[in-house]
Amino acid sequence: MASESFRISTVMAGLPAQLYAAWLDPERHSEMTGATAEVERGVGGRFTAWDGYIHGTTIELEPERRIVQRWRTSEFPDDAPDSRLEVLFSPEAGGTRVSLAHSGLPAGQGDLYRSGWEEFYFQPMKRWCARHADAESLAALGTDIDNAAVDPRFMALVGPGVRTARARKQRPPTSAKTGGGSGKAKGTAKPKRKIIAEVKPKTRIEGTTAAARGKRSPARKRR
Repeated sequence: MASESFRISTVMAGLPAQLYAAWLDPERHSEMTGATAEVERGVGGRFTAWDGYIHGTTIELEPERRIVQRWRTSEFPDDAPDSRLEVLFSPEAGGTRVSLAHSGLPAGQGDLYRSGWEEFYFQPMKRWCARHADAESLAALGTDIDNAAVDPRFMALVGPGVRTARARKQRPPTSAKTGGGSGKAKGTAKPKRKIIAEVKPKTRIEGTTAAARGKRSPARKRR
């Protein structure tokens, strides 16, 4: 049976060990994608993602570096074998290059899944990484918590859709106008130092659960 394959990669904020661990953790995997994931740790462990649309088995692990899985979705023909997904995490320019090699996909579905990885994994993962970048990650990038907000290298890694609190220059939500027409604010809350980056408000596509999406898959949205 004919099959298709492709390779894609991108660079994100954070360390390889952190992203590797997040991929294999059901709670953090769910946070990264915005949809429910279940992951059994270890070789031979089963997993689901995107509310059960994706499912498979982990077949190889190299701690903090490489994950190999048998992978399929509900879009696969019943007689199609599982595809093979290899995920690599490698340090690059203070962040992590996440590389995917996806092979054995049903004929005619390669472009569908390539765009799906970009839209439904890489983009939300970059926003998640920006929110969770810690002191160790920032030190690897050569910056710190006070300067990350205006560091162009950090912002290049977190990708579009993310703006820092400092870059927004937004009035704190507790500000209130005074009487007498002075226009000055009082009761302003002091910004917390731990805030590095926040996600720009964005309309979500059909929600994050199968029920909210009408059980439509990431792949079907591209059609």
